[in-house]
Amino acid sequence: MRVYLQWMRRLAVFVFFSVMFLFGMLSPNIFAVESQNSTQENFIYTVKAGDTLYRIALEYGVTVRQLVELNDIAQPRLIRLGQKIIIPVTTSSQPFGMKYRVVAGDTLSEIALKYGVTVAQLVKNNQINNPDLIYVGQILTLPLSSSFTQQEILSAGGGYAVGMNKDGTVIAAGWNEAGQGNVESWLEIVSVSAGAYHTVGLKSDGTVVATGSNLSGESAVADWKDIVAISAGIGHTVGLQADGTVIATGNNENGECNVQDWTDIIAVSAGNGYTLGLKSDGKVVATGGNYRNQIAVSEWSDIVAISAGDSHVVGLKADGTVVVAGDNSYGQGDVSGWSDVIAVAAGAHHTVGLKSDGTVVATGYNQEGQCDVSGWKDMIAITAGGNTFGLRKDGTVAVAGENVWDQYAVLGWTNIGHHETESQGTATVDPTEAMLQQVANLLGESPDHLPSMIPLNPGYTYASAAAERTEYGYFVTFYETKGLVPINDAALNNPDIARQVATFEAIVYVNKSAATKAIDHHDASEGFSPDAPTLDLGYGIVGYQNSGMGKTLLAWNEGNWLLEVLYPIGNQIGPDLAKNIVDELESIFLPPPNDAGRIRVAVTSPSQTETMVMWHKNEVVYRIDSTNDPIDILDMTASIKQ
Repeated sequence: MRVYLQWMRRLAVFVFFSVMFLFGMLSPNIFAVESQNSTQENFIYTVKAGDTLYRIALEYGVTVRQLVELNDIAQPRLIRLGQKIIIPVTTSSQPFGMKYRVVAGDTLSEIALKYGVTVAQLVKNNQINNPDLIYVGQILTLPLSSSFTQQEILSAGGGYAVGMNKDGTVIAAGWNEAGQGNVESWLEIVSVSAGAYHTVGLKSDGTVVATGSNLSGESAVADWKDIVAISAGIGHTVGLQADGTVIATGNNENGECNVQDWTDIIAVSAGNGYTLGLKSDGKVVATGGNYRNQIAVSEWSDIVAISAGDSHVVGLKADGTVVVAGDNSYGQGDVSGWSDVIAVAAGAHHTVGLKSDGTVVATGYNQEGQCDVSGWKDMIAITAGGNTFGLRKDGTVAVAGENVWDQYAVLGWTNIGHHETESQGTATVDPTEAMLQQVANLLGESPDHLPSMIPLNPGYTYASAAAERTEYGYFVTFYETKGLVPINDAALNNPDIARQVATFEAIVYVNKSAATKAIDHHDASEGFSPDAPTLDLGYGIVGYQNSGMGKTLLAWNEGNWLLEVLYPIGNQIGPDLAKNIVDELESIFLPPPNDAGRIRVAVTSPSQTETMVMWHKNEVVYRIDSTNDPIDILDMTASIKQ
């Protein structure tokens, strides 16, 4: 029978692809389109308030030129709210950025908020087909963004702090001698930055406002436009323009404003007489004073965020580690042991890091307690000046350090955060459900065509799979694992980690008739002698028995299904198993085959069975094979909702 089935498969495959070849000769564009879609998809993006073409390009890992040409944009600086932008997304590309492992309770919106990115960025950067389906242990690549420092939400200056409310207004607390805290009239703000004596705010239309000192022209930003990021230093201000270039104003005694030649910049940070720029390739450029060797950053690589302090600079690497250049008189550079960091902030003489679990670490000058952050938790943003401030996910603010100028007034803030609205997503789904969704996405199939339940034996807590398209359909091997293992991961081959549960394949035949024949369905009584013994299996079902060569075949029909149990002669395990199967089928519903389905269980030893389940939907034959408990495999089959 197996030889016959294999022959039928080969014949069907040959006929099928012969037909497809002729069809392809007549319609060659079909295959060309399919090939094109397999490498590149087009995503439609709707322009939001504050968007620029450069920021959109940065979010999705494309160039402004690509967007201009694909969308026939005559004036790149003029895009309108609600405009539809076609974004080319190369599915084979590997985005550069930090890696994040999903934990229980995560949602995409919470992850986006924690890292200062958008849900849309996460979806496209990780090719997530269904934003509602993320699973514990899933590895997400976070896009590069100036928001990694989170200074656009909360920013610390010299003795004061500025926060952006969710409604686009701004609030300040602390020292205000130069008027740097006079921000109550600001509206439609999307980013804030506090310097020593002045504060700047980025508006949704790409313009910039400023308040406080202007002794060196540091607040002369009224004519700026097309700005996507800002940073206020001691006596100068820096703005990142939509085209990746940089503009600066204010004191330039040390050359801190000499940024006119910079290109391909994605983030900026202004310090005390110097300026940093983060390039899209993870390199860092700097200009200005180097009195503490703080701008010796040309050798840095894989940087995803930067922060400039008084005389030291901090860089966050893609692997979650931290590097420092410049003054280390107070230990502000002692970060070599830090890991799993997602945001950094350089204060006057101390350094702060936000970890992925919402806790905070700090090192350096601590005379006023600005490094006393060990008890902080649930943080999504940090910023440092003379003090250290942290933003919780609930919109409240924590503070450490001195309170000379009433900096602790921030403890009354309750509404700090991004004011743009996004899809909230759903809670983290069951790992098996999300794994199956990934398999379906990989195969280009509906999840309804796959089992939604994978039986697990004691000692195994998760399920995974190896899946591939074949010349005649697709093939999936399901595993039970002792830890979270991604699909198609090499660890599935390690018997200490993973154990095979079942194989599942879909075979496309030439037509429905050929699929029916491949199953070899027949009447259970066929081939049995009239005096062959029968067995009452319950529920009015009669099983037919035939013995030979040391084996007994027990067969019966239920609807369109042929069921068979093969077992050693005289062994009661066979009849007991058949009755258990009949009992189970009274409480579950198998996928209804069009014409034929077949279940065969072979008892190979007292503790070992081999189960095969076959059925078809039109020209597609589905098959499950397993050595697991047959009842579990029937339940697994019944979980398929097709």
